[in-house]
Amino acid sequence: MKISSYIAAVAVVSLLAACVKKDNFDPPSSILSGRIVQLGTTTPLGVRANLDAQNMLELRQRGFPLFTPIGVYVKQDGSFSASLYDGDYKLTRASRGPWVANTDTINVTVKGATTVDVPVVPHQTVSGFTVAVSGTKPAYVFTATFTLKQVSTVVVDQARFFIGKTNIVDISNAIANASKNATALGAFTNGSLTTTIAVNMPTPTSTPAFYYNKNYVYGRVGVKAKDIGEYTYSDVLKITLP
Repeated sequence: MKISSYIAAVAVVSLLAACVKKDNFDPPSSILSGRIVQLGTTTPLGVRANLDAQNMLELRQRGFPLFTPIGVYVKQDGSFSASLYDGDYKLTRASRGPWVANTDTINVTVKGATTVDVPVVPHQTVSGFTVAVSGTKPAYVFTATFTLKQVSTVVVDQARFFIGKTNIVDISNAIANASKNATALGAFTNGSLTTTIAVNMPTPTSTPAFYYNKNYVYGRVGVKAKDIGEYTYSDVLKITLP
């Protein structure tokens, strides 16, 4: 064998061995789970499903190149989970979430199954959400009644009532919605406001509406603060059709 060929063969074998060694790490096996909750309570905060991982919650672990953030996806009920290696992490909350900006980091030590709640101060919250159904198939009218509570000093911009065909319901996952702006909502009394919003389902012009042969849809209310992009949401409600 020529010397050059021998050297090339050795280089290839060494490279393959290095790749095997590099790829022989065990995957992360510890689970960090938790919820985004209202500060001072154990009440989870309803949010848009699968909030942008790189903008809402981030984890960083010191001692690794570039201190690269790990995005954490948040479910619509405010819960989250991430597969990680054991170690010490810094958890941060994004300033563009539907809560008061907080640059403080939360120190989290992950070892096996680890749970942590992430406290936030929402601008407004939604509670007491109910729905009344009127009209006839398929042109139903859904009327939501709910209470808004002012929590931060940022005033409300609008409230919106969403109808969805699955139990994932938000501004990105709805088939119909209606809203009221701050003027239409009116003034808060002692930080609270109860109101209604009606959604009129249009009669389909060609093919039957998806719910024509079903007896339920899903509803959810969201409230958005002025100059804030994300909504804070109520629980999802399954609505039985007459």
